Amino acid sequence: MLPHYAVDESQRGSDADTIVLGNPLGCTLDIWDQHIGDLTEKFRVVRFDLRGHGGSIQKTGNWTIADLASDVLAVLDELGIDSAHYAGMSLGGALGMHVAIHQPHRIKKLALICTAAQIATPEYWYAQAQTVRNHGLAETAERSMKYWFSESFMLTHATRVAQAQNMLANIDPPGYAACCEAIAQLDLRPDLPRIDAPTLVAIASADRVTTLSDAETLLARIGNSEMEVISGAAHLANVERPEAVTDLLLYHFLS
Repeated sequence: MLPHYAVDESQRGSDADTIVLGNPLGCTLDIWDQHIGDLTEKFRVVRFDLRGHGGSIQKTGNWTIADLASDVLAVLDELGIDSAHYAGMSLGGALGMHVAIHQPHRIKKLALICTAAQIATPEYWYAQAQTVRNHGLAETAERSMKYWFSESFMLTHATRVAQAQNMLANIDPPGYAACCEAIAQLDLRPDLPRIDAPTLVAIASADRVTTLSDAETLLARIGNSEMEVISGAAHLANVERPEAVTDLLLYHFLS
């Protein structure tokens, strides 16, 4: 089933390169809204919803990271795009790594933001999936905000934090749980040396989900890679520091 996706055309016209943006778990494609205006000055931008998120409603399934990554390729095929740049956050970043490992000709350049080759532990994700199936997402959404955002951002941007919490609370619980179980099986570390796309690894200074150690693993094992630190942000760095993230993406994909 083709995921729900959106295309923002470039001001440069049909000859512009494409950037695909991959979302974190619990986020819909509008998490990138603040970046579209600047990115489309140079690029065509394609966004998609993860399974069970936003317009990609699939309530049941035993999904793997490979299945979720195949949705990226399905969107590219639907649009007739042979290869594109890819920028992904958290789970979205893992999908980009998977495509770059197994279908390297489809990825021109790769940007990995607040992500890791293995995120937390399998036990954590299986427990999270069970919690969501039993109790829904309201409590998870409230609890997640302290990981998604820095303390200072939560104090000064209460409306934006409330919007993010509402977005997560309204994700389809079975779909979210199935994505958790896919992440539980995630371990791309042995295959990272197979990535040959020029890669930007961006870590947020206050991120407690994907840490500096995770970023250093990516940097050490992906040959053509460089790392940048996004200061004053936690896991959803593109929401806290949209200008900084946009600047990094333009720097990487235009250089």
